[in-house]
Amino acid sequence: MWDVRRCAAGELPSLAQNLRRRIVAVVKRNGGHLASNLGIVELTIALHRVFNFFRDRLVWDVSHQCYAHKLLTGRDGERFDKIRRAGGYSGYCDAKESPCDIFSAGHGGTALSSALGLAVARDRKKGDAHVMALLGDGSLSCGLTQEALQQVASRTGRLIVILNDNGYAIDGSLGSWANGLVRTKRHNVFTDFYGLAYRGKVDGHDFNELLPALEWAKGYGRPVLIHAVTRKGRGHREAEKDPIRFHSIAPAYCDLSSAKTHSYGDMLGQQLCRLAAADPSIVAVTAAMGLGTGLRPFAERFPDRFFDVSMAESHAITFAAGLARGGLRPICAIYSPFAQRAVDNWFHDVCLQNLPVILCMDRAGLSCSDGDTHHGLFDIALFSNFPNCIFAQPSSLADFCGLLGAALRVGGPFLIRYQRGAAGLPTGIPTPMEIGRARKIREGKDVSLWALGQRRLEQAQELAVLLAERHVGAEVVDARFIVPLDRELLVRSARRRLLVSLEDHVIPGGFGSHLLHELQNYPLRPDFLPIGWPFPVGFAESEKILEERCCQSTEQLLEKIFARQKKLIP
Repeated sequence: MWDVRRCAAGELPSLAQNLRRRIVAVVKRNGGHLASNLGIVELTIALHRVFNFFRDRLVWDVSHQCYAHKLLTGRDGERFDKIRRAGGYSGYCDAKESPCDIFSAGHGGTALSSALGLAVARDRKKGDAHVMALLGDGSLSCGLTQEALQQVASRTGRLIVILNDNGYAIDGSLGSWANGLVRTKRHNVFTDFYGLAYRGKVDGHDFNELLPALEWAKGYGRPVLIHAVTRKGRGHREAEKDPIRFHSIAPAYCDLSSAKTHSYGDMLGQQLCRLAAADPSIVAVTAAMGLGTGLRPFAERFPDRFFDVSMAESHAITFAAGLARGGLRPICAIYSPFAQRAVDNWFHDVCLQNLPVILCMDRAGLSCSDGDTHHGLFDIALFSNFPNCIFAQPSSLADFCGLLGAALRVGGPFLIRYQRGAAGLPTGIPTPMEIGRARKIREGKDVSLWALGQRRLEQAQELAVLLAERHVGAEVVDARFIVPLDRELLVRSARRRLLVSLEDHVIPGGFGSHLLHELQNYPLRPDFLPIGWPFPVGFAESEKILEERCCQSTEQLLEKIFARQKKLIP
């Protein structure tokens, strides 16, 4: 059905229409990236018409727009029907799925560097496969892409760079590159500065322009860049009208009864608007994630105090450090898995100088249907051991508001991590948060459950009730802080037979590691059971499925804790 090479040229538009229907049907049912996939259908078909990706190499930037590519490389049927769900295909390129996915990717900016590496490896092995990198215009703002661009012409004689220019990353593309792409008809900077032959602008939905351009690139014999202009959401009226909203959509079957509840991102936007109205020094910084991080209300109310630096997380942190040194109070909002790019900037430019930058890390913990590139399971290990830095995780929206207030009072580096998705109604009055102070939720004489974050605290409370039915008394503590820990309460808790930590993070280097390290300073040696996520976790449509797969369900943990506690009874 999807054999591009056997289609007559006149059948290609019909093939594109059929691919769009297939993609729309599956994404509406499962959720996923819609507008970005619809916008690249003709370009994907043209690439498969001219090249053979069982032999040639195509590296996708981010790769959330690879659905047509999957269909054209034999990945149709039931597993495509279940894309981003248990038993289905990943929503991104995955080298484990197909030899046509030569490079797994879920973060932006990686395509050109990895494609250049593939090209150099091919050259050294005297191969003749074509290598190409498919970039979005938003990726041009990424420092990694710029670093690779300056190396291409001097490192390889043959590489094809395809620029998919649709004016968007997730939000609209910003910065000099985005503005320049719009304003100018030709981009001699690619030729004069980077040494790439340039062809464009090509209509990315017109096979009569795409196919000759790709044939030209195929036979040119030195590094080239094809500039294709596409429309995000092409062929879907609502997605074309609002490509930001339809970049990624929820499943049609999703229970929307929680629509009135708030996420931590929603609360961040609301609170910053309130705080900024009283304090003109407060500014907000993000990296192409204004909508996803909840900062859109702040951007609309305080446009001159909102800074979207595009796909440049490292720059966002160091830029915020400069803002702080200049007397402002910057709040950075970046997804946890993307903040990983800025570890050194946080250490060198913020922590060592003890600057008052607040980093709010959304998507800490699981990102179920996006999978391993998007799980926020490493931020504690990466960020929690730097000097001068406070690190916390709220267990409620009210606590989150209290932490924001505390962070502004502290006047130094402050990290707040929090889960994605609905977090409840904004009930309760934020109270002044005492730094490093945990909160005891339930008394218990046998086991102490130290939980970090809302999901794990709710699970700890359920475990305590179930343990009580088995005549095991379980104390429950809402830790709140990773650094500094509540030493006083921890020492009291450690007098029980068993101390359990629960966190949405991997165990090595995580919250439990901090508890265990702190206890080395005291003569107490309780039996210690850390509970966290293994890795890789994979993807599925729900947290419940991932919990059961990874032995993290409440029932599975109950048996694990009860068995461990039972062994300790004299």
